[in-house]
Amino acid sequence: MSFVYNNEVIDLLLKKSLGSAYTSSALVPGQENQILPKILNQQLLASPITNKTTSAFTWSASSNVAGGGTVKSLSNVAGETEPTSFTYIKKYENIPMTAVAGTNYRAWKPSNVDMIGKLENTIIGKSSFPFTLTTNITNYNTIYNTNSSFKPVISNGVLLFLGNIAPDSSSTISFTEVHIYEGEFGAKSELELNELTNVNVPTPSNGELLQWDAANSRWIAGAAASSAIANANIEALNNVNVSHATTNQDDSLIYDKANSQWVAGTPVTTLEGLSDTTITTPSDKQSLVYNASNTKWENTNLTTTNITDINLTSVANGQALVYDSGTSKFVNGLPTMNINNVSDVNISNAADKNVLIYDTATQKWINGLPVLNVNDINDVNTSGLIDGQVLVYDNNTQKWVPGSAAASSVTGVYLRDLQDVDMTNIAQVVPVWTQTHKLVATTGEDNENLGKSVSTIGTWTAVGAP
Repeated sequence: MSFVYNNEVIDLLLKKSLGSAYTSSALVPGQENQILPKILNQQLLASPITNKTTSAFTWSASSNVAGGGTVKSLSNVAGETEPTSFTYIKKYENIPMTAVAGTNYRAWKPSNVDMIGKLENTIIGKSSFPFTLTTNITNYNTIYNTNSSFKPVISNGVLLFLGNIAPDSSSTISFTEVHIYEGEFGAKSELELNELTNVNVPTPSNGELLQWDAANSRWIAGAAASSAIANANIEALNNVNVSHATTNQDDSLIYDKANSQWVAGTPVTTLEGLSDTTITTPSDKQSLVYNASNTKWENTNLTTTNITDINLTSVANGQALVYDSGTSKFVNGLPTMNINNVSDVNISNAADKNVLIYDTATQKWINGLPVLNVNDINDVNTSGLIDGQVLVYDNNTQKWVPGSAAASSVTGVYLRDLQDVDMTNIAQVVPVWTQTHKLVATTGEDNENLGKSVSTIGTWTAVGAP
């Protein structure tokens, strides 16, 4: 049994697979009538489709499309008022198609699922925006949208072949080109004034207004309307009630809410003139305080009693404001004066004559004995110090340095005058020595050095000379 082409069978297949309301049956008028310029997927296009011919078109460079093919934008239409405003019209080329299962190869969809949604907005009914197909069908390598044998139609993002000839399982189909609208739909959210059909303001100048051109039945930009407003009088406005004859110098326009109009009057220039203030003989340093009982701002002397988080009781001389966390208020009193309250001081078991020493490890001042080292003093240099030396002031370096002090250079100073020497009861501590014998060199000549060496053993003493 061979399959015989039947319009009704094809209709049923298409409806079942696509859910389409269109049909090729002669019983129900529909998509087989391919000229539907006013209906496109039951939507209104917010931007216009140009009526210019293809010779006026300039297309942008192409870019790749996911799934295969390329796309271009209509970048310029010669002869249009806004020639560069049609970039929402796209030309897709070499778009691969795949047969829709269950349609006997009469329905094809783009291989890329994103292209199905785009194909729903194919521009139809415009001769400047046709679509063309490339196939491997013998004698039909190129199929135009006007081909009467195949009757190709784009409906709801699907390519339908409604003619007496249709592709088969061995066929490959792709769009050579198809034009798609990618602008806004419905009421345009950012409509420009010059896009209105009865408005012509392609290049308005600064300060121009819109005025009606009766000769051409359209609105145009012009200086005449601007001049008319510039020469208008404020008295002519409907909601303004002023007279130049009674208006005073420096008067302002003040809104009269009772009469819903603007009137001339003296503006409020002081706080006293405001309706919600009561100013009575203001004095120096007074403040404006809100009085909730009469809903007015009043001038008064601001004191601590006016501040809600301060509680003063029997203030005494020298007291300060101290925060009391128990009452969440500032109260009068003496603050805790303790060096250990300072955050970078740590006092632990302070002893007599302790000092505060900075501890770099804890970055705090701690109590203790200072490092008592003569060489730590800035104006002392003990380099080269040897046994028995004293500190002698050096005028050249302005420092105390090791050296020998000449006894003759120190006069009028006694041991008892030193602060760290106690001479009390010195007689009981140091015995009194008296001379009983004297050893003298027999020759008595110079440089004999008698007494260079002395040794005592028991009651014997030996004195030698070199």
